[in-house]
Amino acid sequence: MSGGLGIDGLVSGLDTSGIIDALLALKARPLDRLAAKIDEVGVRKAALLDISSRLKVLQDAAKKLSLPGGFNRVNAVSSNEAILRATGVASAQTGSYAFVARRMATSSQFVSTGFADVSTAPVTGTPGTLTIEVGDAQLRREVELASLRAGQGFDRGKLRITDDGGRTAIIDLSNAITLDEVVEAINNNGVAQVSAGIDENLGSGTFGDALVIRNLSGIGNLTVADVGTDATATSLGIAGTTATGELTGASINFVGTATSLASLNDSRGVNGGGDPQTLFFGGSIAFSVNLTGAQTLGDVIDRINTAGGGTVTAALSTDRKGILLTDTGAPAALTVTSSGGTTTAADLGLTADVLRDDGGGVFSGRNLIASLGSLLSQSLRGQGSGLGGDMTTPSQFTLTDRAGGLTAVTLTGREDLANILAQINDGAANVTATINAAGTGIEVVDNSFGAGTFTVAEVTGASAAALGIVGAHASGAVNGRNLNLNYLHRQTALSTLNNGQGVIAGAIRVRLSNGIASDVNTSGAKTVGELMARLDAVAGLDVSINDTGDGLLLSDTTGGSGQLDIKDIGGNAAQALNVAGTFSGATVDRSFEYQVAVAAGATLNQVMLDIVNAKIPVAVNTFGDGSASNPARLAIGGKASGRAAAISVRSDLAAFNFAATSQAQDALMLYGGAGGNAQVLRSRDGRFSVIPGVNLDLVGISNAPVTISLSRDVAGLSEDLTAIVDAYNEFATGVDEMTFFDTQTFEKGPLHGDSSISGIEATLRRLISEPVEGVPGNMNNLRALGVGFDSGGKLTLDAQQLTTALTANFDQVVDLFTHAEIGVGKRLDSGIDHYVNSFDGAFKQWTQAEDRRIERYTTDAERIQYSLDLERKRLQYQFEALEQFLAQSQNTQAQLTNQLKALTPK
Repeated sequence: MSGGLGIDGLVSGLDTSGIIDALLALKARPLDRLAAKIDEVGVRKAALLDISSRLKVLQDAAKKLSLPGGFNRVNAVSSNEAILRATGVASAQTGSYAFVARRMATSSQFVSTGFADVSTAPVTGTPGTLTIEVGDAQLRREVELASLRAGQGFDRGKLRITDDGGRTAIIDLSNAITLDEVVEAINNNGVAQVSAGIDENLGSGTFGDALVIRNLSGIGNLTVADVGTDATATSLGIAGTTATGELTGASINFVGTATSLASLNDSRGVNGGGDPQTLFFGGSIAFSVNLTGAQTLGDVIDRINTAGGGTVTAALSTDRKGILLTDTGAPAALTVTSSGGTTTAADLGLTADVLRDDGGGVFSGRNLIASLGSLLSQSLRGQGSGLGGDMTTPSQFTLTDRAGGLTAVTLTGREDLANILAQINDGAANVTATINAAGTGIEVVDNSFGAGTFTVAEVTGASAAALGIVGAHASGAVNGRNLNLNYLHRQTALSTLNNGQGVIAGAIRVRLSNGIASDVNTSGAKTVGELMARLDAVAGLDVSINDTGDGLLLSDTTGGSGQLDIKDIGGNAAQALNVAGTFSGATVDRSFEYQVAVAAGATLNQVMLDIVNAKIPVAVNTFGDGSASNPARLAIGGKASGRAAAISVRSDLAAFNFAATSQAQDALMLYGGAGGNAQVLRSRDGRFSVIPGVNLDLVGISNAPVTISLSRDVAGLSEDLTAIVDAYNEFATGVDEMTFFDTQTFEKGPLHGDSSISGIEATLRRLISEPVEGVPGNMNNLRALGVGFDSGGKLTLDAQQLTTALTANFDQVVDLFTHAEIGVGKRLDSGIDHYVNSFDGAFKQWTQAEDRRIERYTTDAERIQYSLDLERKRLQYQFEALEQFLAQSQNTQAQLTNQLKALTPK
């Protein structure tokens, strides 16, 4: 025996394992051949997958240029990156576009009075309340110039002002967007000594509707004129000359017959944005007017005139801010009511409480639009509650300053906020009324410095209480109550909710207190009213605008023992409406106004923590302003920029007040450059998408136009075409590596001799080389782009020729690749897809065939191995039997030997 073998035959001394292995080795030779075949097939499969992968890369490159859209790549270049940045994408069109960046988007921020520190200094010694409102509750309203003159806007350009000293200023308003910009430009002209503002003279006939220009001297000649062909001064109503030092312009604030009903009543519309329905008239004749489908004031006026039969007629009022009714039958009174449950008559300003009898059968409705920058009283104190008083029973209160001066203010329900402030300011009492710091109410300050007490007292009604100013005010000032602007109403666009990010469509799941659940689809809804109607359709749930006009009121009428639960199961509508959550009680007010109790002795940090714990959707932090005395402050800000993300903050604690350091504003741009044809663009965050395929980011402001130039991205397209060449060459290299044969060593690639692979290569060469019928002859094949095959079968590319073709013959290049179904890009895509598609492509079939071969070889190997295992067991059994036989023989021999020894005499 060789020394390397172990002896496991204990009796025989034989190497039984080695003998068995040697006996089976011959029979195991087929396993080695099968293992070699499996390895060979595995290598072939890997080679096929490698070629398939390279083909897919080529297909992707060809697919990118198989449609015309693949050639629409542009370079977006801004003439001033410090003002406006641009990024072009595939759908952008070439050209140049001018923009004027007028205003950045800003967010609200309110900052508290200062304290010694944030963690130990108390903000108050007595308890109080901090009120935070999340929503556009501000009473200050911006006037966009485009809305003036019944939507005619104004003529952008220049105007000339000459004051009493002969000083002349040319004021360029080409870029103006808001009325405040006009006033600011005139007041800061630097040459003519004049001031501008809105007409605040209650007796002028144009109060709140016109501009007033005054010489600072208060006297002398004053001229405002158009410049050249511009009609800027005329369109602003201020073209003219006066010798009195004050020029009051014509009204620029009025409606027209084309004015939409939706824009009336501070955009609350008519009948909550629903169909106006029917009006019933009672006067010298009785008749009804069906307003179903009416969209404009002209529609309403025309239908009244038709139904009135010439006896009762309607027209725009003299100041063109409401509706004027004339009854030729000269009745003692005229009544207008709405069909049951609708507010059409009230919203058109025609109900008895506000309809004014002008005599002779003429009746004028209340104004349907407010003064410039103001709000109608009907928009205050929630849903149409107003401030009290009507035409039958006016409300009156008085203001008595500390020196004894007295002003009487009368409200009839026809006033707007500007009119009320003007009445307070124009009386004998030396007081000044303005919108307060929080922007949600008014503040009145006594300027008389007399020895008495500043007092506001009701005469009739409760309007002073409604304003929150009634009482004796020893401090000489009073900060009124929140007037609760009705900013959330049925016509509120869903796009303005959620900090101006809008509502994502989906579904709301409502589970009532009786346990019954319903899913409400929110898709397609555009307004709050539309979503309210869908929620209100859930049996057992009543939904309405709350009394304060700043949220929804939910009523569960099922009387169940559980809780009302509302959640989004898709989209974010419930969250955006502030109705998501689980609520106790049958009625739930989901106001966007939040109140935080401020405990006596609370610090800034404690107040900040209370705001966070209340889950109020604002940004809040403490900071030090660096001052030597009381540097610690609390800042409360909106979570996003833009008017729709505005917040308001107010405190009832004298020592813990807040000042607005930033107002929420939309970003503003002019599209089309300066001048009369420019279009105003608004954005909540400074991002604009006015040009298809171009993203614009406003990062600065400037009066100089910024040009966005969109040019064809020839370099990018060259890269795309180069990618096809490179991908083909990678494929060809792979084919060479997998099909080679070395005549010296006879070594060969795993796919050598495979006609399918060589067939693919031939097919691709044909698809690449063949001319494209229907394309001009000089551009109907890739050679026109500098693409051709070298002697080694690889593609080459002349980059300069390609650039020239893309520049000089762009349309033909597009056609070459995308024409019908035979363009190079299209036919490469479809031709390669025959081989590589995952459903029934040739490579899938080939690799599956290789898998089957491997499976078959593996099965054969398993069968042979099973047979060998059985043979091994048989041989092991035989050798074990031999060992037992030998052991038994040895035992018998030993016994015989011992017996013989016993019989043999010693």
